Amino acid sequence: MVKYLFPEFLSDSGQYSEAEKTWRCAWEELVRRSDAFDLWQSPWLNTNFANGIPCRDGNPIFSCICPSRRVGIRVIQLPPSENPRELYFWTDTFAKGEPEWVDELVISCALTQVTLYDAVDLMNQWISEGKVRVYRENYASLFRIQPGARRASRELALAAG
Repeated sequence: MVKYLFPEFLSDSGQYSEAEKTWRCAWEELVRRSDAFDLWQSPWLNTNFANGIPCRDGNPIFSCICPSRRVGIRVIQLPPSENPRELYFWTDTFAKGEPEWVDELVISCALTQVTLYDAVDLMNQWISEGKVRVYRENYASLFRIQPGARRASRELALAAG
């Protein structure tokens, strides 16, 4: 049985806030380990309506940008589904043809501990290599994220044996 993180996030504002915090903490832990910490800004995309009320539709639930490299990341959180590893990703150009264009990595997933690890792996590839490949399943053993924690914590996995 798959344990979805914050399964009622679209109808429960408390769960939505916790999901946002989980994405933000995972990102902060990842970028803190990189040489580009000071280059990234989050949030990048506005998630409020014109009257200031939060949209809270999951698109995006998290975003960040590196203006000097003209690259960004947008995470779309989907509601739970029948597919326990529901995760899709693609690259796109935001504002293509405009002066403020940005190459973006878009990650769309239903949030579980596994899809969170996979998404962080994709983010890591994007910020370090400027491209993404398939996600590496062993990444979870190197990066431990505690959903809802004030700050994600990294642990080295110890080999059982």
